[in-house]
Amino acid sequence: EKANAIPNLDLGAGIKNNSQENSYSLGLSIPLPFFNRNKGNINSARIQLSREHLSQKTLETELTAKVSNIHTSLEELSIEIDLLHNEIIPEANSAFSTINDGYFNGRFTYLDVVDIKEIWFQSRAQYLHTLYEYHTQYLALNTILGNKNHNLFGEN
Repeated sequence: EKANAIPNLDLGAGIKNNSQENSYSLGLSIPLPFFNRNKGNINSARIQLSREHLSQKTLETELTAKVSNIHTSLEELSIEIDLLHNEIIPEANSAFSTINDGYFNGRFTYLDVVDIKEIWFQSRAQYLHTLYEYHTQYLALNTILGNKNHNLFGEN
């Protein structure tokens, strides 16, 4: 818009051919910007530019908050996965084996076996659900950050 405030020079040249003589003409036009200096469009462009900068800052803030939230969620899910995998599922499996052996020896009822089996299955289902959430959050983070390589999911 600032470029439109400066008027363009017009230069013209031509040949006029009469029956007996040729005449040449040359013209130069310089508009004087007294009344139209394009101030309105320049101010409008400045306002639009400031709106775009503000919109960009808002988007950056939103994405930073989203990345931070996903990072926190990934850390919490990682702790939960480790806890389920290393402590809860082995303990439930051990308890199931103990109660199952006790049932065959007559120390526990079938209801005890069913209860501990349900706890064992629930802990495994919770582990799988937590893994699903972890990988979903990890892919969301990589999508936001622009990483295209999702082969290993960041695991060893």
